[in-house]
Amino acid sequence: MHETFRGWDEAAVHLKSFAAAQKALELGAGASARLNQGQQSALLALAQRLPHNGVVIADEVGMGKTRIAVETARAVIAAGGRVAVLVPPGLGYQWRDELRQGHVESPHIIRSLANYFGPWKAQAESSPVAGEAWKDEAKPWFSQPLLIVSHAFTNWRLGDSPANWRWSLLPELYAHWRKRTTGRMPRKYFSEEALLNSFVSSTARSICAAIPNDPDNIAWQKCHALSEKTPWPAAVDAKQYSRNKDLRPWLECAVGLGLGVFDLVIVDEAHKSRGAESGLSGLLESVIQRSPSARVLAMTATPVELEVGQWQNTLARIGLDIKSTPAFTEAIDAYAKAVKTARLSPGNTEVREAYAKAAGDFQSVLSPYLLRRDKRTDQAVLAFVRHSGASANSYRHEEEISVDTARLAPAWRKSVCAAEALSFTSRNSQDRQSQRIRLTLGNGHGISTLLDRKLSPDPSDVQQEESDVEQEAEALKSLGDTNGQSASAEVPTDNGKQAQRTQWWQSALRQSFAESEDSLFGHPALMACVDAIETATLAGEKVLIFGRFTQPLRALVSLLNAREMLRCLRDGRPWAQGKIHEPGSADRAHDDERPAVRAALRQLGSSLSLSRVNEILGQQYKDLENARERWRAGLVDRLEAGLGMTGLSAEAESLSKVQRLFCAFKESAKRGAPGANNQDGTHALALVGKAMLELMGDGENAAPADFALAFEQLVNALADRNEGDQDGEALELWPMLEARLREEYNRPQGGFARLMFGGTSPSARRVLQLAFNRPQSFPKVLVAQSMVGREGLNLHKACSTVILLHPEWNPGVVEQQIGRVDRVGSHWSSQLEKAIADNVPAENLPRINIRPVIFRGTYDEHHWKVLRERWDDLRAQLHGVVIPPRLCIGDPELQRLAQELEAAAPNFSPDRQTTSHA
Repeated sequence: MHETFRGWDEAAVHLKSFAAAQKALELGAGASARLNQGQQSALLALAQRLPHNGVVIADEVGMGKTRIAVETARAVIAAGGRVAVLVPPGLGYQWRDELRQGHVESPHIIRSLANYFGPWKAQAESSPVAGEAWKDEAKPWFSQPLLIVSHAFTNWRLGDSPANWRWSLLPELYAHWRKRTTGRMPRKYFSEEALLNSFVSSTARSICAAIPNDPDNIAWQKCHALSEKTPWPAAVDAKQYSRNKDLRPWLECAVGLGLGVFDLVIVDEAHKSRGAESGLSGLLESVIQRSPSARVLAMTATPVELEVGQWQNTLARIGLDIKSTPAFTEAIDAYAKAVKTARLSPGNTEVREAYAKAAGDFQSVLSPYLLRRDKRTDQAVLAFVRHSGASANSYRHEEEISVDTARLAPAWRKSVCAAEALSFTSRNSQDRQSQRIRLTLGNGHGISTLLDRKLSPDPSDVQQEESDVEQEAEALKSLGDTNGQSASAEVPTDNGKQAQRTQWWQSALRQSFAESEDSLFGHPALMACVDAIETATLAGEKVLIFGRFTQPLRALVSLLNAREMLRCLRDGRPWAQGKIHEPGSADRAHDDERPAVRAALRQLGSSLSLSRVNEILGQQYKDLENARERWRAGLVDRLEAGLGMTGLSAEAESLSKVQRLFCAFKESAKRGAPGANNQDGTHALALVGKAMLELMGDGENAAPADFALAFEQLVNALADRNEGDQDGEALELWPMLEARLREEYNRPQGGFARLMFGGTSPSARRVLQLAFNRPQSFPKVLVAQSMVGREGLNLHKACSTVILLHPEWNPGVVEQQIGRVDRVGSHWSSQLEKAIADNVPAENLPRINIRPVIFRGTYDEHHWKVLRERWDDLRAQLHGVVIPPRLCIGDPELQRLAQELEAAAPNFSPDRQTTSHA
């Protein structure tokens, strides 16, 4: 824990040299430069700012913030400092990849207390965490220059009787510090049975020994304060460590001392968990120990999401208290007010001048602390503007998928009327379910919950219902809606009569579907969504869909697959399925496919029966299996050639991880060669063959190198990034990868559409990401639960269409969703480059398509209106787009005024030179 950091001036020199090196590479051979011009400028801006204060990097989604942060970490390490990277739980492996590409080594992400004790547990003869696989035991955390820590690290469940090793570090550290400072252990230490965990004691002893004997050292000061505040022997009581108990913060401090003291803290997705009581806030305040000169580099595409007051939370991440600095609050509030006034009266010259002044003050106050590159500086967007003559914001095309209530079938018109009446009569009653029909009818969840009683609600959907009620009230409040009432507004009611009315309308709603077999599969919003999806996929596009409720999402996936299956059977195309699966069958433990297939048969006007569909599936599946057999016949030889393994054995020195995994696969394939367990398609050769066929298509014109690349991408997606890195691990790793292959690629149904939700394993998510990014492979449609697919997924290589089946309340979340496909090197940018080369007319240039599904005449429509107004406010704050472009269509004068206001907007581009610092 000795502080060797030579200061921010030296780190700034390294940042400048890194930027210069990238510039030289770019001028010499642009393809070899790791950082683009904007990222190089960001390094120079950070070199100017970080010696004075922390910085928020607020670049738009997909513009490469991580690479800027990696280079900053590298500069600090080169100057002798230490770096902590705080990341959301699912992004650790992606950060390790980016760090490696930037020549910065890092140990595994620290996710839990079990992970935390890994470096010390080898010192113990036995350990409660012995089952944890660990390879970094040689180095304690505090001796490593860079650590990756999960945002959720401190979510420790310490109830009334947790295992002793989970809480005993604090009393152990107290005891060993006392031994160091007074020469003896606390009284009765050796009689405390709870402290007989040798690896915890080793941890405490190691931490104490590493702290310099210097009262000016921050680690010494923290450990001294901890010893003063730790009660003895009361600290040897597990009940004192649960959340909100007095000793919990000091346990967090003790754990933090084991991580060491940091000179730079990088916070990824810094907009998450804004509250003071959140896990990320606790991690920053109690666990991560910072040197006196430490800086925080916060990364977020959405520093504000819902209201301008969130600037306070964002800037607090880097150590600023804007509440105590009037200049901050005055500038932020004045700009927000100027935006609203200018939007209402853009033709008023004085209003525009006032806006320009407020924007200038806002920029002046925040510039020392904020860098933001937006898509208007992206090379693809600039090319779009040059060739289209349209505004920079026009590269995104927003088009609603509208469901008109007046055009619905009678049963659905009745249901809409009944649901609206039900929401009114049940408002503020104890019948919360009826209240929520108003909120969820339009997106399908309300109907599925009310009608499909055989389906048990998904727990996440119940939580989403509760969240929707709260967010509705918050949205109305933030927009100043005093006329409308939220579902939770307080109004007096006559419970007896109200209950009768509620019951009557519930009955009417059910009766409107009494004769319907597909209440959810025929939902108008889902059907409109299906039409839009199939139009896009028939044109060769892939489609990404976001929704909040899992039951409608499952129904959508089932229906899309059923319809595509029937089209394949009609057209003589292969479909990877031998029969329609039913509940209870050996290979199908969950969904019953028959309702979706029945609905698809009716919708497509097919006269086939289920039994006849099964006959055709069985016949074509035999042909498919024969094709797979031919495909895998030469697979090993082609992989061997592509990987450069011809003539080499597994014992050869200097084999890469992928080559060693290939050797392990080859051995497994020999043991399970055709004739041994071949019929069920679960042996290694069949599994890898099936996976490669799905990823590559028929591969008729593929070279051995193409096979090698697909195999490398496949095993990297199946493996966690820390698995198989050590020599000799590949043979041990392969059986685990084979099991994951079996789970993912031995599905008993086709994969035209796939669902990614909370229950999708990390390896399955990575494989889905890999497959979705390959134009020729399934899935063609990826349906993602909102909480799962927001951040961290790159889904942009083959997709430029995003459908919002269940639009969010938070525009920041929607920006993150769209950012999955709107990224550097996207499918859209490739399409644009080709279109420009082909002299495609300006009006036909490709765009990123954003398609919200809006059910007119339901609460869904009001929800979209609220989101859109919030989105306008967000764009004004982050992009300076005061007047929404949709309002300027057909009005040249309003377009001129909008451009004038946008030209005066705050600009936090790193190309600007900051002239003052706090």
